[in-house]
Amino acid sequence: MLMITRKTEQSPLFKRWRPPCSRFFNSSSFLSCISSCNGVALLKSSSNIVEATSACGEGWFYSLELNECYYVSRNDSTFENAKSFCQDISGNLVSIYSDVEYYTVSAFIEQQDFVEPFWIGLRTYVYSPYFRWLDNTNANYTHWINGTAPSHNDSNACFAWSKTFANNGWLQVDCQNPLPYICKRHAKVDTDVYINGTSGSIQSPNYPAPYYANSISQYTIEVPEGYVIDLFFDFIAIDYYSKIYVIDNGTVIDTITSQSRRHSVESYSNELLVEFHASKEGNERYIGWTANFNAFVPITMQGSFNSPNYPNNYDIFESITKLVHVPESYGIIINVWDFISEQNYDYLSITTDEGRLLYLTGTNVVTPITIRTNSTEATLFWQSDQSNVYRGFNLTYVADPNW
Repeated sequence: MLMITRKTEQSPLFKRWRPPCSRFFNSSSFLSCISSCNGVALLKSSSNIVEATSACGEGWFYSLELNECYYVSRNDSTFENAKSFCQDISGNLVSIYSDVEYYTVSAFIEQQDFVEPFWIGLRTYVYSPYFRWLDNTNANYTHWINGTAPSHNDSNACFAWSKTFANNGWLQVDCQNPLPYICKRHAKVDTDVYINGTSGSIQSPNYPAPYYANSISQYTIEVPEGYVIDLFFDFIAIDYYSKIYVIDNGTVIDTITSQSRRHSVESYSNELLVEFHASKEGNERYIGWTANFNAFVPITMQGSFNSPNYPNNYDIFESITKLVHVPESYGIIINVWDFISEQNYDYLSITTDEGRLLYLTGTNVVTPITIRTNSTEATLFWQSDQSNVYRGFNLTYVADPNW
């Protein structure tokens, strides 16, 4: 185990190592884009500062290749304090999964002129491969100094990254040593999903892996006209500060929290917006939620259906379906109180499983008209073409017992 003594940057031991090519954005400095190729640092413009800030937040570096964010702290802290700080800013001590990431982080370190090791989020683990990152993923990629892994028998061991010309790699360090550190988090993911269908499922980003902290995800569910939506949350594992809002026509009709049980939410219209606000406090440790939806025709005892704008003129190119569903053992009485349209091209059709019950078009329809069906469901369909608009129609319906 290494005990750290400070050396000056002029020492030959701390000659800066030159990484292979990497690109990243720095959201907090003017030099926002740096390419380091074959040891030559090329400074580019600051035109991508906004991209880095939007992807990660102020003060973070953003890697294009990895879509990950890194925060470099020069404050010296013990391992536990460094871990707590990273978690407070929606991340964790840095984990390294590949050569690409190793050299990318090396490029970040190059810009900081570190002259001492810095904490990484590696701990020992009882099972193979015997080392694990703080996000509970196995350390299948490692980069030990001299290629030799330390003993994994110390369950309280802490590890740091020494980046000098003589020693470039990871090593075991006393956990109480005050060292700088690098935090890592996923880039902010503001998911926007649109689903159009009669059934399906939605889930938190990255499920069943932990969802991304400090992000907003939106899911728009649309089912055919005349239907409404039954949305069932069958699994909920979110942190205390995260919320799921179910919104119908601009109104929040349900809020899901960490205390919510499995349950259904029914819409009033044929479209729902689900917004998942993931807090930074979750710190990518919770696996999130899943939900399934189905479209159905709501059961009703009465209602009405008018052409758009009635009693003013309807619009061109309209195609509207209204589904009516009454309880079992009931039929439906439909009263058309008013009707006028362009002959042959604009029409109202009413059908059931018995066939078409009514077809209306033109300016000479005599109203009121009353029809009855023994069916529990009826489809009301209105269509207009590209010309000659009129007042349209007005009708009502009511459930009527079949006994």
